[in-house]
Amino acid sequence: MSVFSRSKSPEILIVGAGPAGLILALALLQNDVPVRIIEKTTHPRIGQRGSGITPRSLEVFEALGIVNQVLKKAINVPKVCLYKLPGGTEVLKEIERATLEPTPTCPYVNFRQLGQDSLDRIIQADIQKYGCAVELGVELLSVEQSDDHTNVKILNHRPGGGGPTQQDMTYKWVIGADSAKSVVRKQLGLSFLGEATEENMVVGDIRIEGLSEDRIHVWGDLSSTMTAIRPSETSGVFTIIAGGPKFGNPETICVDEAALKEALRQSTGNRSDIKFGEIICMNPYRPQIRMVDEFRKGGIFVTGDAGHVHSPPGGQGMNTGIQDSFNLGWKLALVAKQLAPPSLLDTYSEERLPVVAEMLNITTSLLKKTIKNFNDEADLIQTILIVGKEQGKEIDVVNPHGVRAFKDRDNHGNDAFLGSKNDGKFGVFVIRPDRVLGARVQSPQGLESYFQSIFGKTEENE
Repeated sequence: MSVFSRSKSPEILIVGAGPAGLILALALLQNDVPVRIIEKTTHPRIGQRGSGITPRSLEVFEALGIVNQVLKKAINVPKVCLYKLPGGTEVLKEIERATLEPTPTCPYVNFRQLGQDSLDRIIQADIQKYGCAVELGVELLSVEQSDDHTNVKILNHRPGGGGPTQQDMTYKWVIGADSAKSVVRKQLGLSFLGEATEENMVVGDIRIEGLSEDRIHVWGDLSSTMTAIRPSETSGVFTIIAGGPKFGNPETICVDEAALKEALRQSTGNRSDIKFGEIICMNPYRPQIRMVDEFRKGGIFVTGDAGHVHSPPGGQGMNTGIQDSFNLGWKLALVAKQLAPPSLLDTYSEERLPVVAEMLNITTSLLKKTIKNFNDEADLIQTILIVGKEQGKEIDVVNPHGVRAFKDRDNHGNDAFLGSKNDGKFGVFVIRPDRVLGARVQSPQGLESYFQSIFGKTEENE
C-alpha cells in the first residue's frame, strides 16, 4: 500500500458492497485513493443473482487486474433447452449459443457466467491487498450535504456487545451503491422514474439432482406457468426463475419449502428423475424498470442498482452498474488527487444517463416480447447487419428473425469490414439485440452459419 493511502483518512464513503460498490472501491484503491466501504447486512450475501458477465465488463476486470481470477471461476453461458408439457421430458427446441473467436483487438467477445457471490469474493480479496475491508453490519442512517463536505450518521450493528452504536462522520464524497432501495438516493430526493411489471416470480438457488449442467432448462411460459433452471459454476447448484398466474403466490411460497418444491415439481412435468434438494436462497421477485434523473448532487453520487434497475433479459443490470463505477472511479481518483478539476465529475452523470436510458429501453422491450411468447424465441430478436459499401456478392439471408441490414455508404469501416484474411469481396458486422458486436463474418456461408448456430435450421434452408 502506498504512502498516500496510509497517511490519509478516507475522504470517500461507499455505501453498499455489491459488485458496483466493490468495483468502485477497487478502482480508487488502485489509484492510491483510500476509501471506507460499509454494508448493512451482517453476513456476506449469498446467491447467484444476475450472473451474466458481458465482454465489456471483462474488459473492466482486465483493467483492474482481476480478469484471470474471474475467467478461472466462470463458466460459458449454456445453451437453452425448451421442454414440452405435460410430461416435461420431450425437447421442443434447443437453442445453441454462438461462440466467437477472440482476436488481439477484441480479446473478450463472449458472455461468461459467474454468480455474484463468487464475483464479490474475488473483488473483496483484491481490495484486502490494499489494506481495506468491507465493514459488515454498518448501516447508513442519513446524509446531509454542505458546501464542501457531507455529514453522515452511521449505525454500527457489528457484534462485540453493548448493542448498536451511532457514529457521526464527515466525508468529502459519498457514493450510494446500496441497491434499488437505496438510502442515499432517497436522502438526496432523486426521482426513481419507471414502472413495476405485472409479473411476479420467485428467484433463488437450490441444489438439484437429475438435471444436466450443460444447458438452461425451461418449461412453460409466463402466460400460465414458467420455470427456468440454470446451472451455476458450482456443481449441483442451480438458479431458478419461476412464475406465472398458476405457479403460486411468490410472497408465501418462498417461505414454505414444501409448497415451493411441489410447485417446482408440477411446473416441470412431475418428473421422477429430478430431485429438488437444499434451498440455498429463494426470494419473491417483481421486475422493475426504473432510473434516476441524475446520478449526482454535489459531492454525493449513486451507482448501480441505486441509480437504475432492469428487467432480466439481456443480462445488463449488474454489468451496467460495474461500468457506472468504473466510469466514476478514475474520474474521482483524479479529482481526489488534485490532478483534474472538480468539473470532471460532471461528466459522470452526463455520460451514464443516456447509456442507462438506452439499456432500459432494450431490456424492457426484450422482457415484453419474452412475456408475449417465450417459446417463440424469434420474436426476441432485432439483429442488425452493417455491410460494406463495395460488396462483390449479394447477401441472401433467410430471414424469419427480424434482421435488418444497413449499408455503410460512406465506407467508414472499410478496413474493418474486409479484415486481414478477407478476399476483399465480403465483410459484414452482426450487431446483436443488446447492441454488442455479435460477429464479423467474411463469407455468405459464415453469415448463414452464425444465424443457424443461434436459431437452428429453418425449413427454407434445410
